[in-house]
Amino acid sequence: TTDQAAIDAAQALVNKVQDPTVKADLQKDIDKAQSLLDGQNEQAKQNTANTAVKELFTNNDPASNAIKDTTNQKAIDDAQKTIDVLAAGPVKTALQADLDKAQDLLDARTQQAADDQNQKAVATYAVNQLFVNNTPASDAIKASTDQDAIDSAQAEINKIKDPALQADLQKDLDRAQELLNQRNAANQAEQAKQDAARKAVNELFNSNTPASNAIKPTTTQATIDAAQRLIDTVTDPTTKAALQADLNKAQSLLDAKNAAAATEKAKQDAAKKAVDELFNSNTPTSGAIKPTTDQKAIDDAKKLVDAITDPAVKAERQADLNKAQDLLDAKNAAATEKAKQDAAKKAVDELFNSNTPTSGAIKPTTDQKAIDDAKKLVDAITDPAVKAERQADLDKAQNLLDAKNTTLTAPKVNGYGVTDEYITGTVDANTVTVELYINGVRKKVSTPTNGDFKLYAQGFGLKVGDTFEVRGVD
Repeated sequence: TTDQAAIDAAQALVNKVQDPTVKADLQKDIDKAQSLLDGQNEQAKQNTANTAVKELFTNNDPASNAIKDTTNQKAIDDAQKTIDVLAAGPVKTALQADLDKAQDLLDARTQQAADDQNQKAVATYAVNQLFVNNTPASDAIKASTDQDAIDSAQAEINKIKDPALQADLQKDLDRAQELLNQRNAANQAEQAKQDAARKAVNELFNSNTPASNAIKPTTTQATIDAAQRLIDTVTDPTTKAALQADLNKAQSLLDAKNAAAATEKAKQDAAKKAVDELFNSNTPTSGAIKPTTDQKAIDDAKKLVDAITDPAVKAERQADLNKAQDLLDAKNAAATEKAKQDAAKKAVDELFNSNTPTSGAIKPTTDQKAIDDAKKLVDAITDPAVKAERQADLDKAQNLLDAKNTTLTAPKVNGYGVTDEYITGTVDANTVTVELYINGVRKKVSTPTNGDFKLYAQGFGLKVGDTFEVRGVD
């Protein structure tokens, strides 16, 4: 129970003692008590200071080198006051060293907190810049936001030491990353759609390029429709428009090709029909043309064949047309030959009585001219057997005429020189005409007048050795 008040009270009493010896002894005891009380009080102060300092640190241990979250400047200042009342000595020195450590740690934490606040502002700006309208509340990232921008913002967040300050920023950044991942996935899907559509469209064209302005032979409406379905899945309007323009080009080229093919098919069908109808049973393999097939029909079919573009089909139709032409030519040649034969037979038959060589007599009107005219018709015949038959009848007529002519009195020829202009003479009354033959060839015919005949004899180039004959014809 001895405290400073008790000692002070005792000191007051000692101070009233007059006897110096007694007073000295009493003072000695008072001093001893004071010393004991002072020692007791110092230990208490040290204990208080020690507790105050330790409680600044994690686990109440300065060796942890970390102060508690609750340690602040007031706590340190209060601990300093408990140290300040200590007597100088190693205990005070050690406690002051620990307190200084706590102060350094608090200063560092305070500085770090300030730095974190500054860094938070930097990081917040970086994160906000990722979002539309510079606010995570938009829940949409800017078109310019990419992985580099997010990584850069993450680096700024990582510079903040206080996890609590990082939390909200990290949440916003994680959302930006999620949105970017979604956009990248959508972009990848869109790119895949664009690539598939572009490949499909390109493969419609020669050399796999719309710039060729020509579609492949394998391009059909089905392949164009398939490409259209791929284009329809594309989202980007600019890319979609470009793809659609190229597809429209392919469609136009196919439409033109189909129209040309339809036109060509119509031409081929028309030509085939026209050519086939030249033949019996409407088939060239019949090997015979219809009776109605004439040159006009062949010429008309030829015009249709000439209009065909496909060389193989055109050649096939032309071959059939050539066959028809050959058959018509043969038919026409036969008809011409028949006409020649008929004309020759008629002319030869009409030389004879009853128009038949078997009569064995020529008509009174049959003369050398009639025989010669018939001869020309016989000479025009091609068939050797028929020609020989007609010639035999003609020879019969000639013999009969010659026999008839020999019954006449031979013409009497007056004297003639090669320079004379005319050959003259007389014939009997039955002589109808007088004929001049030079070297066996009839050259002139004249009708006698009152038994006198006159044949112009110039222009024949008579020379020595030539023979001429004057024949009378009744």
